[in-house]
Amino acid sequence: MNAEKAILTRRSTREFKDLPLTREALERIVEAGRHAPSGGNSQCTHFFVISDQKLLKELAVKVQDAFAQMELKEGMYKSLASSIRQSKTGKYVFHYSPAALIVTASKKDYGNNIADCACALENMMILVNEMDL
Repeated sequence: MNAEKAILTRRSTREFKDLPLTREALERIVEAGRHAPSGGNSQCTHFFVISDQKLLKELAVKVQDAFAQMELKEGMYKSLASSIRQSKTGKYVFHYSPAALIVTASKKDYGNNIADCACALENMMILVNEMDL
């Protein structure tokens, strides 16, 4: 698949293929994120891969707890509002299988944290689409 097709056919989904991911595939995905642009070439993004199923279950609980503490606000996009409502009733379910890839930025007061992480994530999502995962 060429870059244009990978970009134009990429879709967000919560329906994941039940396939194991090889270490090599995960490394390729992270490497795509590492090559994303960053403001001022700060390169302050960090990548974490969690594949331990026990840790993934703990992460799912922590994510639900975090959503449950959020306030519903007028104009909030539907997906986030739905996640908050479901979490407040203990019904939010998100499966991190076979792995979770977490992207963070290390500079607390750096104004490009969100943009840098978003660029890295987009690179990763385009590659995942190209890899048909």
